[in-house]
Amino acid sequence: MSGEQLKIRADQRGHVCVIALSGTLDGPAAAVLAERIRAERAARPARLVIDMSGVSSVDFGGARALAATASPLPGQPPVVVRSVRPSARSQLELAGLDLGRPAGTADPPKARSRGRPGIIPAETGTTALVREWRYLLGSAEQAVADSRRTAQSLASTEDQIAVTLRHLAVRRPASAARLEQLSQAASDYAAKLRDQWQQNPGLAASGPMKLGDRSQAATGTVARAVAFIEERAGDDISVADIAGAAFVTVRAVQLAFRQYLGTTPLGYLRRVRLERAHQQLLSADPDRTTVTAVAADWHFTNASRFSGYYRAAYGVSPAQTLRRGGD
Repeated sequence: MSGEQLKIRADQRGHVCVIALSGTLDGPAAAVLAERIRAERAARPARLVIDMSGVSSVDFGGARALAATASPLPGQPPVVVRSVRPSARSQLELAGLDLGRPAGTADPPKARSRGRPGIIPAETGTTALVREWRYLLGSAEQAVADSRRTAQSLASTEDQIAVTLRHLAVRRPASAARLEQLSQAASDYAAKLRDQWQQNPGLAASGPMKLGDRSQAATGTVARAVAFIEERAGDDISVADIAGAAFVTVRAVQLAFRQYLGTTPLGYLRRVRLERAHQQLLSADPDRTTVTAVAADWHFTNASRFSGYYRAAYGVSPAQTLRRGGD
């Protein structure tokens, strides 16, 4: 739902605080309003009035948030919601906010039940179904809005992953072709997210989006995992953490790395950590730094294994690199 941004104005009238609203009350705006209501409640007015005469529309997320905030609280001043337009009134009532009868309406007629005056009949089955349908319709509208925001967020994330992988391709000529392939896969995934939402906005609310074959899914898995490893190489992470960042199982991420990078997730992590250790050794002062300390910085706890990995990657020992870096 789009519309004019919600404007909030508070006015103290004696012992009564009036919060006047204008614009559109949606989920994000309701969160701001909730903070304002809590702040005004803290001032302990005798009554807090929310004037909604200027509110043009209310979505279901905004209605739920307002209903939760305006609920009576022990020891807190009451909150009165007034001047609600009919279109907004239905959403607020479905969200559970008791607004009473609209101004100017008469008391409901008292029904008679088997000769006993003053008994109001219970809600019929049809009325209950209609109420449930209206509630579910409001929930569905909110789910569609949420799914759109989720698709946009995922697409932006994939764009960032694609940029990261392109930068890595420049830094690692030996793996440039594969990293460029992964970068393109991330870009394609972002484009598909946006295209499918434009073609069918309700798709994300009704079920998972179909975004290509297993091959494309595997490249997306590797792209997300590689971006996570590059960012968190200095942390104590496991293959389960890598799989979680890629939204797949451990076995799936292992198979994807074998297929596209010819290594395992932990093998790639070790390669990144070796590269970072190499750069640190080149720039370190040999009088102030030791190979053991640098190795520990990058989670190599076994000195002999670190030296073996390092020599295989760079053709010299880490101690030689440290001495040369200090020259």
